[in-house]
Amino acid sequence: MPPRVSSNSAQPKISATICRTNGIRVWPPTRITWSSAFASTVASTIGGGNNNTIQANVNYSTIGGGRYNSIWTNAVASTIAGGYFNMIQTNASNSMIGGGTFNSILTGSPNSAISGGANNTIQTNASYSAIGGGANNAIQGSGNSFPGTFSTIGGGLVNIIQANAPYSTIGGGDNNMVQSNAIASTISTPGMMA
Repeated sequence: MPPRVSSNSAQPKISATICRTNGIRVWPPTRITWSSAFASTVASTIGGGNNNTIQANVNYSTIGGGRYNSIWTNAVASTIAGGYFNMIQTNASNSMIGGGTFNSILTGSPNSAISGGANNTIQTNASYSAIGGGANNAIQGSGNSFPGTFSTIGGGLVNIIQANAPYSTIGGGDNNMVQSNAIASTISTPGMMA
């Protein structure tokens, strides 16, 4: 409980800080660093860190900590555990980024996950996809003929599953590619192309 402060000017005045974005009273007095959850968002949490944002209409979502992480509008029930500069974009509900840096799940890719690593991307309309880690890996989205990509990259470096190659897997390694329309392909040996 905060100490009582009288109107006597000889005593120091202590006051709580009000966070303007959601009206939370902070005690003891703390500098708010623009970590925010918008007022139209229900039951979402930012656990710590700074410069993290949960946008409007993102109910039941969590950012555990880190810096400059964001969950965009209508990405309901999504989580970024930590790291920095990670983002889950609009309409990517039920998605998760475990940590790392510069990882992105783009618009319209619900039910997707990036465990960690750096510069990994699940691109637009690549729903039900997963990247385990590594760096510079990408799963591209599907066209209208497929409801989602259902694809996985286990890890490694610069591995790509191109558009319209659903149900495909790259286990790891580097510079592997599943090309467009190579449906249900698997690369388990490093340095291959399907």
